[in-house]
Amino acid sequence: MTTVTRPSILHVSAAEGGGVDRYIRDIAANVPRRHFLWHVGSGIDVIEDVTEQRFMPLSPAIANGDATAAIGDWLRANGVGIVHLHGLGDTCRERLALVQRAAAVPCLVTLHDLTFVNPQAFSARVLDADAAWIARVSETLARAATVVVPSAFIRDLALRHFPSCRCEVIAPGIAASSATASAAVPADFVTQRPPHVVAVIGAIGPHKGSALLDPLVARLQGTAIGIVVIGYTDSQLVRGWRAVGRCYVHGPYVDAELPALIAGYGIEVALFPN
Repeated sequence: MTTVTRPSILHVSAAEGGGVDRYIRDIAANVPRRHFLWHVGSGIDVIEDVTEQRFMPLSPAIANGDATAAIGDWLRANGVGIVHLHGLGDTCRERLALVQRAAAVPCLVTLHDLTFVNPQAFSARVLDADAAWIARVSETLARAATVVVPSAFIRDLALRHFPSCRCEVIAPGIAASSATASAAVPADFVTQRPPHVVAVIGAIGPHKGSALLDPLVARLQGTAIGIVVIGYTDSQLVRGWRAVGRCYVHGPYVDAELPALIAGYGIEVALFPN
């Protein structure tokens, strides 16, 4: 009987970690294939074998020399049959082009945020489409076998600016069956718990309104309402009170703990900034 071997997947992503890195590792944990992750960035080119937990640093000259033959040999030796692009930055697109020169492999693109219409989307107060940027990335999206988007909103925005791309809406999620039954709520919170608690959940950076948090907390003074950040902010990573009795930062958490943390903190309303 012939054994069918599923092709390996090579993910290509900017070496910045965060939610995209977690997304890739969730795929690797749940899609039964061998997964590689090419971390690209300023002076960084490392291929991680996610399945075997090994790292392969690449030559710093990879961007300057003709690495097509060497990359082609590596792709074939490791059975790579799909490239999954997780960023549209110049370096990510250059590495994708190198892979596709080396081997005829289909490309899948995931749009994780709004930077596909403007690379400064996180810092812009008003999101305006950058026509020059759209022109630079349009070929990559047009040639992709599929473009995965997390919501109908992102799909509609993508089709408005890239009408030829083939979009598929797949909302990120977590496995509810993996939720833990309990999670410890810190004692220093319990002793000064406010009567009513609102949660802000996630990694709260500037693009998610972190600058609004302290003014909001100030306005809550004298009320019976407090905020718990289940996660962290760009200015506070460690666990503890940001404003005693009014704002508590839990710090990093594991997805499976979230339902138990919501229950333990006594959350009445939860906000997921996006």
